[in-house]
Parts: sequence; C-alpha cells; structure tokens
Amino acid sequence: MMYKPIALTLAVLALAMLPAGAANAIEYGDPLVGNVFVTGFDGWTDQYYQHGSAGGGLPNWGVLLTDTQALSESSDGRAGTGATRDGQYKPYIMVNEGYTTPAIYTISATMGSWDDDGFGLVFGYVDNDNYCRIGFREQNSGSLGFPEGASLQTIVNGVITYVQSQDWYDTSGGWPPFDGTMMNVVLSVDGTTGAYTVTVDGTQVLGRTNTNLIGKTEGAYGVHAWYQMQDTAISKQQGLLVKDITIASGAFNKTTTFADVIAAKWRGLNMTNAKGFDLWGLDEDNSNAGEDYGNFCQDFRNGTIRDDSNAYDWATVNAPNIDFIGAAVVVDEPGNATWSDYEMTVRVACGDNEGPGVLVRVQDDDTFYRVNFASEAIGIGENRAPRGMSIQKCKDGVWSELFREGQLDGEQAFLYGDDVPFDLKVSVIGNAITVSVVNDPEGAAAAINYATVYDTTNPILTGSVGLTNWGAGDADNGLVFSAYGGIEGHALVTYIPEPSMLMLLGLVGVCSLAVRRRA
Repeated sequence: MMYKPIALTLAVLALAMLPAGAANAIEYGDPLVGNVFVTGFDGWTDQYYQHGSAGGGLPNWGVLLTDTQALSESSDGRAGTGATRDGQYKPYIMVNEGYTTPAIYTISATMGSWDDDGFGLVFGYVDNDNYCRIGFREQNSGSLGFPEGASLQTIVNGVITYVQSQDWYDTSGGWPPFDGTMMNVVLSVDGTTGAYTVTVDGTQVLGRTNTNLIGKTEGAYGVHAWYQMQDTAISKQQGLLVKDITIASGAFNKTTTFADVIAAKWRGLNMTNAKGFDLWGLDEDNSNAGEDYGNFCQDFRNGTIRDDSNAYDWATVNAPNIDFIGAAVVVDEPGNATWSDYEMTVRVACGDNEGPGVLVRVQDDDTFYRVNFASEAIGIGENRAPRGMSIQKCKDGVWSELFREGQLDGEQAFLYGDDVPFDLKVSVIGNAITVSVVNDPEGAAAAINYATVYDTTNPILTGSVGLTNWGAGDADNGLVFSAYGGIEGHALVTYIPEPSMLMLLGLVGVCSLAVRRRA
C-alpha cells in the first residue's frame, strides 16, 4: 500500500504530458486511413476484362475519386470497329451480373462524356453475343460503325441488327454534348410487345414498337463505351461518365450510385510550380491540357487505384529538376490536417519510366512533401525529375529539394521496371522522413532501405497523405496503386508516435501496472 500514492503520481504526470486524448484516442499502429483498395461492387462486372482490344487500350473502368465521382471508362479502346454507319461496332461493356430484370421495366441513368465517340446503355444482357443496346455518338460517322446521334441495336448469337437510328446531330453545338455535361437518359421497354421509348433530359430521341425486342429484354443491365477518352487536348481525359443508374419495374427496383464504392474521402490537389503556374490552369506557353486534371479511379475490378492521364508540367529554371508538377489526389478525411507522425504503405506499379510518387504531410495545395520515383535519366537541363528516388518539399508555394540519388548510371539504389510492382513504405516522424522499398515482392523480392532524411529548416510537421503521377500514362501503361504487400484490407496509413511519445506511453503502462499490483 505504501507505493500506491507514488505510482499514481507518476501515472498522472505521464498522462498530463501526453497530447489531449492521446492516451485513449489512438494507439501505436492504429490506422489513420484504413483500406482504400476495394475489390468488387455489387455485381458490376467488366465483360471484356483482359480480353484484348481491336484498338486503343484495354478496358479501364473505375470510379473517379474526385470531381464527379462517376464510373469512368477512358481507354480509347473497343472490342470491334465496324464500317461506315453499319452499327456493327463492339463496345466495352460493364453490367450488373447480380440481378436479372423482368421483361418490362424502365432504366434511367445520369451519364455523359468527355469524348465525341460512342457510349450508351445495355439491357437484356446474357453474354457479349446476346444483348440489346442504346448508343449515343456526336462525331460524324463518316467512317466506322457507331452511328451518329441515337441508335438501338439487338445482338443475337453475335449478329447485330438495327432496330432504330436517329440522327440528332446539331451543327450549332453538337449532340450529345461531349464536355462532361451529364444527361438524364431514360429507357422504357416492354419485351412482351417490343414497345420502347428513349428520352434524354425529357426529350424523346427514339421510340416505336419493334418485334426484334420481343423476348430479348430479360437479363442483366449496364453501360457501354466505345473509343472513349477525350475529344480534344483540353478535354478532361475521363471518357464516359456514369454517376448513377436505376432500374424500376413492378417486381424489381434498384439504384446504384457509383460514388458509394469509394472507401475514403479524397480531393484533387492542384500543384503550382516555382514560376506561379498551376497544373490546372494555363501553362507558361499559354496552353492547357485536359489530361492535367488526372483520372485517379477506384478500380473495383481488381482492388486498385490507378491514373493513366500522363499529367505533367516540366520543372522550371526557378527550381530546376525540383518543381515538376503532376496530377495528385489527397485523402480528405476529417482531422487530416493534424496528423503528425505516421507510416504510409502502398504497392506501386507503373508502365512508364516516369511518374509514381506519394505525398505526405499535405497541408494544402502549396504545402507538402513528395517522394518521387523515376527510371528515366534526368537528362540535360532543368525539365525532368531526378532519376531514382527523390524527395521534394513545397512549403507555402516555395519548392526545395531534400534528397536525390546520384544521377550517373549505377548510382541509384533502385530503379523500378515497367509494370513490375514495388512495395513502398514512407515514415514521417518529427522532421525525419524514412523511405524503404521492396522491389518485385511477388518475384525475386529485394529490399532497399534508404537513409533517413531530415528536414532541418522549418519542417512541415502535420498533414494528410496523397498519391501523385508525373507524366505516366497512355493506353495500358499508367500508374497503379494497390494494397501494401498484396494484403487485402491493409491500412494505407498507420499512427507512429515519436520515440519520446512511446516512452511516455510506456511509462503510463508501467505505472498503471504498479497501481494494480499494489492496490
């Protein structure tokens, strides 16, 4: 009993030295950001996943993390092309396999596009050779098989048959719009009679009775994309957009909002270089690229987050090989600005020789650390990112460099290979940044541990985390993030207190044990 007051006093003193709530709110190893890599979404399935293409890239369906948070397909790909206006095109298809519609129903969708090529609705889906579809295309169909305007086809045993085509092209402005404007598309169909109507924003664009539809409307439902990416260099590289889709009938009613698949709240980060030009605005040469907005997507087909936009601006003479800027997204969960000491872990793969990076201690668009990787040589001049691993600091818009590897051949500890994954761990504790890599973790795994880097001048001590891409992307070779170690459910960010904090927490535990033993 004689030791109890002393033990209690030590415990109280130790607790008093902790930040408010630290003793019971969060512990070492607790996740600040849990698993953000989602696999599967309510039966929605890519029907051409890794099947190959007739041009462009493989299907790259995913839900945009920011902006519209819509389902997107922007590969510029297709399964088949067709000839002039013949309707014999074959699009990429995403359908909900988990539900089968009755014969009579209404499908409505909020959808749009950044491309003037084809997209639309799929219904009565059995397989890729048996389904019905509505298509929309603004581009003049002087070549290739997707007709201009609105059209409807049936596909039976691979044979494509026109049901109706209507040219709604408006030379004064273009229809359908291809600037990301969302349309309300509604299909009402009766598979017992062949009657149907299609409206867009309340205006009927198709409608009649056609016996080709009788007996063909029961099945899965979804959307399709054909040659979708961007219309011009200033269009966002996001292709087809589908925010939601609803099916309604007497027996079956369901709404899917695609934003529901996103596991954490994200926001876009717009970097600004040392000359004051931001990525989303006009460049120094007074031009703008739509790709610079990025297309970071939750790819629920395979549990990844990817970006293949090739977004970038060169570094400038004001901060040579330092202020190169690219697309980025940042976790925007409540309290993120106060996150201090933590470990960020993620698997990275890139099909380009430049691009992958992560952000830590993100306070806002002008204050953060970036850990960047590039396999391409830095070259001559100020433009490119350093080869190998490098760390940049942007504080209130002022760029500086904390670390770069030697730039001669063989001086880099690690250069990633095209599409060869590597596990990346970045720890930030106080003013220290520690980076480690496991290259080719599913193959000839090799660990690389970089020396800790210290920011000794006005360090950034709190902030969120992000993913960034500098110049990686094109059909099939973009940047892909997934769970560290290939471990399903692995947290993106975990709390790691400073050593002094660990000592205090340990003292609390020891003192508490002493109290219990002597009570």
